[in-house]
Amino acid sequence: MRNSAALRSTLAILLSLALAQVCALHADEPKKEMVDNPVYKHWAAFKVGTTVTRREKVKLPADSEEGQIQPEQTLVKDNVYKLLEVTPQKVVVEVTEMEHGRGSIQESAPFKLIYFSHMRKGLGTPKESFEKHKQEDVEVEVHGKMYKATVVETTQKIGPVTKYQKVWLSDEVPGGIIKDIKSQKHGNDMMSESTLELVSVKQAP
Repeated sequence: MRNSAALRSTLAILLSLALAQVCALHADEPKKEMVDNPVYKHWAAFKVGTTVTRREKVKLPADSEEGQIQPEQTLVKDNVYKLLEVTPQKVVVEVTEMEHGRGSIQESAPFKLIYFSHMRKGLGTPKESFEKHKQEDVEVEVHGKMYKATVVETTQKIGPVTKYQKVWLSDEVPGGIIKDIKSQKHGNDMMSESTLELVSVKQAP
């Protein structure tokens, strides 16, 4: 396989620190040292037309306006990613979001994510700035299929606010994420909770 452990490790750091979205901002800086973009490398390993669907559930405060609208104070949304284009310079991924309501689904207009093959060296926040950072290689079963994955668990404290994330990452799944759990507390009070889980993967022929 294509150096799976190393790629998952790099994806783990990038995804858990939310670096993927900043790649395009620095693509036109030729004077800066550029390095391979592991997110591009990950997506480029799949065939054009491959799709992946994940379901996100966000627990909302019961006293909030949106929390009172959503069933059981939980926003449920499906995110569908489709690989549209792979070139030596970039990959293009189409994203469609579908929000579940009371007896309905609201589908948003698709938008595109573009990941360039190279990114500026040194982007992002060092993982040492996190209060806790744990990483472990595991095997995960999803809908009867086994995946090799890396579990990354981080805790970050900023004043009275504590942010927690536990994410299961695999280079065998388009987009890299099998499951992602996040929470944010202010002291002992829960501010937000969310869970993102893999629903399906459809490989292009």
